This record gives sequence, C-alpha cells and structure tokens, in this order.
Amino acid sequence: MSFRLTAALGVLGELHVGVIVIGESGRVLLMNRKARSIVERGDALNVIRNHLLTNRADSTEQLRSLIRDAVGGTREHASRSVGVMMLAKNPSGPALGALITPLQFKQFEGVNDRAAAMILIADPDAIIEPSFSVLRRQFGLTRAESRVAECLMRGETIEQAAKSLKISSATVRTHLKRIFAKTATRRQPELVHLLLRGWDADGPAPTRRT
Repeated sequence: MSFRLTAALGVLGELHVGVIVIGESGRVLLMNRKARSIVERGDALNVIRNHLLTNRADSTEQLRSLIRDAVGGTREHASRSVGVMMLAKNPSGPALGALITPLQFKQFEGVNDRAAAMILIADPDAIIEPSFSVLRRQFGLTRAESRVAECLMRGETIEQAAKSLKISSATVRTHLKRIFAKTATRRQPELVHLLLRGWDADGPAPTRRT
C-alpha cells in the first residue's frame, strides 16, 4: 500500500472519521477501523460482494453514481467530482454525512485494481469535536466561521447548522461566503473536501487558487 495513503488513513482514523477506499472497478479496497464499525453495525451502510449498499435503493443508486463520478474525476476536473450525501439510519436517527472524492494512488500489492475514490463518513453519534485552533490556523477562519465549517464537515445543511449554532440561516450564509473567500472555494462539496484534506494540524495548509 502507498505510504502516503497509509499516513492519510492514520490521520483520519485519529479523527474518528470512517474512510473507505474504492477501486476503479467500484469495489471496496480497504476500510479503516471506524468505517468497518459503521458497516458492521449495518444500520446505514453495508458491503455485499465488495460493493457498498445503503439501507434504501434510491440512496444506494445515489451513492454509486457519486462513486462513478469520483472514479472518473481521477482523470480530470477532480474538484468537480466531489460529492456529498446523507446516509439515513435504520431505525431513524441522525444521518451519517458522506463525502465522496477522487483519489489517485498506485495499484495495491496483490490487488488488480487501482485506488480511485475515497469515501469519508462522519457519524454525529460518535464524532469527536475538532479544535477551533486547527481551522483557524490552517485557513484563517474566525471562531464563528470555524463553528460553521465544523457543522459542514459533519454533513449538516445550512438550516441544520443554524439550528445547531442557534443562529439564523442568513448568518450561516454570511459566514459561509467569508469561508469561501478565505479558502478560495465556490461550492459546499469543494469546501468540505478542502477542509478534510487540510485537517492534519501538523501538515502544510493547502495551496489556494489565485
């Protein structure tokens, strides 16, 4: 396995984020401990014949469509191929937030498939709240902007973030515009992708577009 991929999985594992690596064929190549626990629980996500399924046919098709887009996005326009969706639980409870992003790594040893996409899964029932200082140092966000960014990283909508933070949706949108400006992003999936990529506090801040 690539050293870079191993290091990345280690960092994300410490954040209690589920990580699933998908091959070019759409098959699951590996999962970290958190992702495996989510799958074993079986209330939102399952793996059948090395392919991912959700607990609903329509969301399974949505997930597979986003995976196909991400696999295709490894070749060009990667930022446009980042997708975000919610994975509902059975019985009803807080949904899991899933971010599907292109990934380029060499072929795994002994596996005739290349890592082509990565799925990051945030479980609001178990996720540990990140530190404000990381987002503030990495992207120059204010405390209020960091709170909004954290809500988005958990997969919350603008309305859900407003409710969580006890502020208006208009205020969340204002903070979001400022976050877009500071991170040089334009869309929410692209922003979440950037935030997750830059989450390693010891690593360099991502390169921003000019």
